[in-house]
Amino acid sequence: ADVAAMDEYRNGLKNTKDVLDELDLNPSDDDCIAVQHVSTIVSFRSSNLVAAGLAAILTRIRQNRNMG
Repeated sequence: ADVAAMDEYRNGLKNTKDVLDELDLNPSDDDCIAVQHVSTIVSFRSSNLVAAGLAAILTRIRQNRNMG
């Protein structure tokens, strides 16, 4: 599992570097690590927001069914 996680991390860093290179930003390794870290945090928070929104919708649907 550790090898797969490291491969995923390396692939993420390479993708980050590719995106920053396409924007002509010439990122350093530290730049890529920082951007990858922020992206991970944003993705995690976005996932939580989506999950919370879906939970609220499902709760409302259940409530509406019980009323009807």
